[in-house]
Amino acid sequence: YHAINMLSAENETSWNCFADLPGKGCDNLNIEGITIASPRQFFIRAAGVPITIHNVKMLGSWPYNTDGVSTIGQGHTTVFDCFFNCNDDAIYVSPNYCNIHHCTFWQGSNGCVFQFHWGGSPVNEQGGYIHDCDIIHTGHVAEANNRMLIGSRKSGPGDLTDVYFKNIRIEGPVWSIFRIETNESGNVGSFRNIRFENVSVNGFVLNKSTI
Repeated sequence: YHAINMLSAENETSWNCFADLPGKGCDNLNIEGITIASPRQFFIRAAGVPITIHNVKMLGSWPYNTDGVSTIGQGHTTVFDCFFNCNDDAIYVSPNYCNIHHCTFWQGSNGCVFQFHWGGSPVNEQGGYIHDCDIIHTGHVAEANNRMLIGSRKSGPGDLTDVYFKNIRIEGPVWSIFRIETNESGNVGSFRNIRFENVSVNGFVLNKSTI
């Protein structure tokens, strides 16, 4: 199961739990200075406001479903100075004023590094700043719906706005840089004001990015 699972009874059974206000999860959570090895599923799955994850090393992602950090829909999540060795989505970029910086990623053959959503998003989210991160390896070798570095499999209503990526350094070869999409028709929210600045790739990019 998940190595660290900090969910309240209210949202424990929900895959995409939303706790954008205090009192719906493990508030004032700080995870710092530890190494997590070989989980069966997520390294860290948490709900609460605020959440800080600092100087955490996540290693040993041999099976699929070893996602890194999932704090989907939280308010004021900060992740910095961490090392991710994952074989599924490394970090769910939950806007609502998230700040992810100075992290290093060694991605396996499955999942993407920065994942906006996987599944439903019933609320509006905004305000993410992801900067000064290094992706030093990606192991993707075949096509699938999450074999990119920055992606979304969003479904359901709720807009996602004002997310800023800056100073992202990538070592190739890379299967695909980004794929921003929704995975259903009908009442699906929009993406707006997603900005990329100074994203560099040292090596081949094997497939086109898509929106």
